[in-house]
Amino acid sequence: MSWRKWFLGAAVLGCINLTNAQAAQIYSVDGGMIFRGSIITGDYQKFFNVAKRAEINHVFLDSAGGQVMEALKLAERFRADGYSTHVSSNSVCASACILLLAGGVVRSADQGAKIAVHVGSGLFSDEVKLDFQKILKKHGVDGARMLASNFERTAAIMTLKQAHFLLKSGVSLDLLGLASSIHHLDARELSLSEARRFNLINSD
Repeated sequence: MSWRKWFLGAAVLGCINLTNAQAAQIYSVDGGMIFRGSIITGDYQKFFNVAKRAEINHVFLDSAGGQVMEALKLAERFRADGYSTHVSSNSVCASACILLLAGGVVRSADQGAKIAVHVGSGLFSDEVKLDFQKILKKHGVDGARMLASNFERTAAIMTLKQAHFLLKSGVSLDLLGLASSIHHLDARELSLSEARRFNLINSD
């Protein structure tokens, strides 16, 4: 199976029912912390509960993404505490995981690491589907328009928060521009040279 097909499958599954996504595996190993799996609510607390005991500030990432706001919380703390982040060969860092990578003060990746971007979306969860159904039933098309406008506002706020964080981390906003041009159910894999040009990777 190609990388692109694998990612599309993971993205669709994650977005259809993100609230039931499998919790990330977070544990310490010699030389660092592992963060593997979907980013979901509660991962911030879970991660730093483990990190506090391990007293380690190097993070190995392997995640196809998840909840943007939880990723931002983690990334802000990574940066504040001076963490370094790394994507190993054959590991994945895509979608919201890009924020975790950007949170490292020192950021690196091996040859064979898969780093990919696309625009974020909250429209594919079961909760949103039910909201639309309820609004349509009760208020018709006008109600659905109001719900959609709220999502547009939320998307604008999330984009602004990501832009602010990337600027603070020294990552080029051109990366956010590229991500915004890629449909949520598609993905654009970055070469290591591209990741360095965006300053997403700043160390060998």
